[in-house]
Amino acid sequence: MGSDGFWEYLKNLHATALIGGQVIASFTESGFLHAFDLMSTRLQFRGDFRLNAVTKEVTRVHADGGIRSFYRGYGFAAAANVPIELMYRTTYDYNCRTMKRSAFLSGMLADTIVSVFQVPIEVVTQRLQIAPRGTSAMHVMRSLWLEQGVRGFYRTINIALLFHPIQAGCWWYSYELCRSKTEHSVLISSTVASVCVSTIFNPITVVKTQIQTGRSALTGSQLLKQLILTPQGRRTLAFAGLAPTMARSVLEGFIHAYTYETIFSLART
Repeated sequence: MGSDGFWEYLKNLHATALIGGQVIASFTESGFLHAFDLMSTRLQFRGDFRLNAVTKEVTRVHADGGIRSFYRGYGFAAAANVPIELMYRTTYDYNCRTMKRSAFLSGMLADTIVSVFQVPIEVVTQRLQIAPRGTSAMHVMRSLWLEQGVRGFYRTINIALLFHPIQAGCWWYSYELCRSKTEHSVLISSTVASVCVSTIFNPITVVKTQIQTGRSALTGSQLLKQLILTPQGRRTLAFAGLAPTMARSVLEGFIHAYTYETIFSLART
């Protein structure tokens, strides 16, 4: 990705539409998705794969503070994701739609670039989601720093750099392929891509969540091996948090794709 070509590409975009659209998109997306994200995190943290686990966890969270309890860490996550999503989308759009590179390669490249910034935000957000009510993001970051230093914020960076780009590449490839065959239907294309990818990569999500939240002190490969060796562990990998993860993924996929198409359509005019 040549720097001169990329900067020239950015100059041709309407900055107000691009940045303003991304701010609105980030807070809207987080507003719709944060409760699903919290449920996935808590179920994967517990390793609970039972069919009634979702309803029990909803009851438990609601009893701890009502609707507001489902939005622990919302403000931090939404604000922190604005520059990251902006970087992600412009990198993908430049490579795929402008330079005509493959959707798989463009998605991989965009995700690789932002993973370094995304992992610390995920770690802090997930710790907020399982922390007692009233815990602040500053308290979580201070605790992480005192306990583990910089490494505490990057506990799953190896997993993120290894699997996230592949996951993103698969999603964008599926999305663009379906979009070309369904008269550019954003809803159908994003739904197909999200269902496939969230099901295939749920075991990696479970492992990453258990490490990021501090439930397991093992490395990713050690925890994956430990879980694979037992029937309960295999069910945990396949199904823990899958229902809210898939629901979140489908909704996120549609919002992400719709706002991407809208923002860049406006930014090019």
